[in-house]
Amino acid sequence: MDETSVNPEPATDPKKITIIGKGGASHTSASGDVTAFDFDGTSCLTPQEMRKLKQIHEDFVSSLTARLSLFLRIEIDMHLEGLESTKMRNGLNEMDENTHLSMVRMAPLRGHTIVEFPIPLSLSIVDRLMGGPAQLQDNSGKLNDVEIALLDDVINIVISEWANMWAHLTPIQPSIVSHESNPKYLSSSSLNSAALQLNIQTTMGDCKEPIRIIIPHLTLEPLVGALSKMDFGDDDGKSNSQIQAPDWCDRFDSVQVHLSTSCRGPKISLKEMSSLRSGQFLPFNSSFFDTAVLKVAGKEAFKGSIGKINKKWAFKITQNLEK
Repeated sequence: MDETSVNPEPATDPKKITIIGKGGASHTSASGDVTAFDFDGTSCLTPQEMRKLKQIHEDFVSSLTARLSLFLRIEIDMHLEGLESTKMRNGLNEMDENTHLSMVRMAPLRGHTIVEFPIPLSLSIVDRLMGGPAQLQDNSGKLNDVEIALLDDVINIVISEWANMWAHLTPIQPSIVSHESNPKYLSSSSLNSAALQLNIQTTMGDCKEPIRIIIPHLTLEPLVGALSKMDFGDDDGKSNSQIQAPDWCDRFDSVQVHLSTSCRGPKISLKEMSSLRSGQFLPFNSSFFDTAVLKVAGKEAFKGSIGKINKKWAFKITQNLEK
């Protein structure tokens, strides 16, 4: 129990109530000075957790920008405009009455995440998917079934990219449960429950609108509990080794890339190097060929060894440097 509690017995003055404090000491106070404590409205995240979540979601927005630009074949600018702990109700109240909402299940996590794509941005994306220039469309009406189905492809990229951020902690299978056009009629968990709201400012062509993602604390709770295990300074890729790869797009099947390989060579002095001439041979230790590197489009991708198979030079892969 808190240090103070309200005496259930009525005070003599109906405008005043009796407050019992620590140690049993009591005093009266005006009823207007006492307010009900809203346990659901308190932030469930510490400043340190919010800082880590901001770092994670900045990386999420960066990766999402690249994936959507590639998928839609158009330049898209996205940045994290806001990340705040709020109530589900407050987040929904910020939305227009005519918008496009998707309720998402992040299995096996509990709760439902809400993703909002404003109508102007939704129609611009649909126009691009239909082969148009992503022209800003009239936003007077709601989306039809065909437009919703097309937009689901983009929303699936958004939620799968979010799930990939946590794949090294727990595998998440996101799926769209339902759609709604008016936040007032959205059937969700307790609207007074705590949630994390992301505002992602998105610019595509002439359209500039925010994408809102509201994640209930019920969904975040097991992930936030494991944040202490994450190493944000790790650059060797170990933390991303289990991240799910994006679905392969068939249009890339025929794309040609240049391959090259190199290996370590012997050391010589500057004087010996100055005397090198065309046609001169340098001795190479055979072990040098066991520490070769294969480059894909100029980027080191694999470690391995160089040798011959059926009198033809070949490269044997022993390690994937991307992992």
